[in-house]
Amino acid sequence: MLDHNTKSVEQTGDTTFQVEIYDYIYDTAGNHITADDIAWCYNEHCLGTAEHPRLSFVTECKKVDDYTVEFDCTSVTVGALATILEECPIVSQAAYEAEDADFATNPIGTVGYKCTEFVEGSSYTLEYTGEYWQTDESLISAHYQHNWNTVKYEVIAEASQIVLAMAEGTVDITNAVSDDDLAKFQEGGEYADVCGVYSPLDNKTVRIYFCGSPENEKVGTNLALRQAICYAIDVDGINAIAYNGTATNIVGVGSSLCGDYDPSWAVDGYYDYDEEKALELLEESGYNGETLTICCNTTGAFQKVAQGIQSYLEGIGVNSEIEILDDTSMTTRIESTTDWDLYINSAGTEDSVVNDWSHWLPADSFSGHTQAWVYDDELQALYLEAHDANTTSQEVVNEAQKLIYDNAYVYGLCQNNYNIVYNTSTVGEVLINNKCFICPWCSTAAE
Repeated sequence: MLDHNTKSVEQTGDTTFQVEIYDYIYDTAGNHITADDIAWCYNEHCLGTAEHPRLSFVTECKKVDDYTVEFDCTSVTVGALATILEECPIVSQAAYEAEDADFATNPIGTVGYKCTEFVEGSSYTLEYTGEYWQTDESLISAHYQHNWNTVKYEVIAEASQIVLAMAEGTVDITNAVSDDDLAKFQEGGEYADVCGVYSPLDNKTVRIYFCGSPENEKVGTNLALRQAICYAIDVDGINAIAYNGTATNIVGVGSSLCGDYDPSWAVDGYYDYDEEKALELLEESGYNGETLTICCNTTGAFQKVAQGIQSYLEGIGVNSEIEILDDTSMTTRIESTTDWDLYINSAGTEDSVVNDWSHWLPADSFSGHTQAWVYDDELQALYLEAHDANTTSQEVVNEAQKLIYDNAYVYGLCQNNYNIVYNTSTVGEVLINNKCFICPWCSTAAE
């Protein structure tokens, strides 16, 4: 990413930034990284692509000189500079376009590690070259340390095998222990003598999207039914069912770690579990026994969330079915306006709930509606005001959040912990980055 290559940054206009990189950056194949590579990475592989919607406000990355580029933006949004610096992978154009290039099995980057072995579907081994380009120790961030000479990623699909690997010490660190198995490694657990658990709060939050299309006559045009569903769900129960009670309930759509997350959103309650109120709203909705389709992907916790919701809906007399889809099928499904009613997913950012919303709310990214087919000009106007760094305020964010709540467009449920199990005989301090990904090369060795 550009952040660890950046020497200086300057906002040169209302909607332009200039970024100067160090003039001595080399990748692991010896290619010199210059402004040409930076511009190529952004313009050819990130800007205007579906894979990088957060960069939709950037129109072009232009070379200024050999080590400086300028970013032209349509507007300066909240967290714009951090998004620019952190969203696009930086590689050498020469390395990528080389005749023998195979970035799938042998990526060439600037972090100081080389891939020495790749076994498809099994493992991936990185070796430190000892020749990291940044030689000034004071300029190397915690996330780009090289504390391990060898880092090996192993693919272990079965939950029971992950537990066994950690218990026997054949794996040093993982974030793949299921919530059901986590207690085995916590205090009093059968493997607590050999493993530790580090559980920072994840920046992603679990939520329900309701299909908001006017063509969806079950929930899209029926506010009372959407609200009835929200009141019928006991989030504490969902937490217990899906996360063994380790998650934290939220009171809006966005991470509680963000600076603009406001606990006061819950002053008057946030769809607090109320079966009586749910039944009143259900009667008001005119619900007539239709079967609602609840969609989720193959994530085990999401399936449990879906099952919990189905149970609570059954409790107030609402019929539902669950469809579990892979990510590709899910993307296709939610492009329909009538083939789904509730969609369970998680999303989040580390800086601002408004940037969370930027993944699913802006109409200019979804042909005039939100990702969940909501057409609401007032909400779009508030979102744009909240997302613009020149006009945003906590009051505007709160007003947009209230509109989402009042209309039950999206219902935020909970925020899970990012549970990392590590071998205490080999690993000392576990480090994660601001996106809550493990940084194994930066984690320290046990003393």
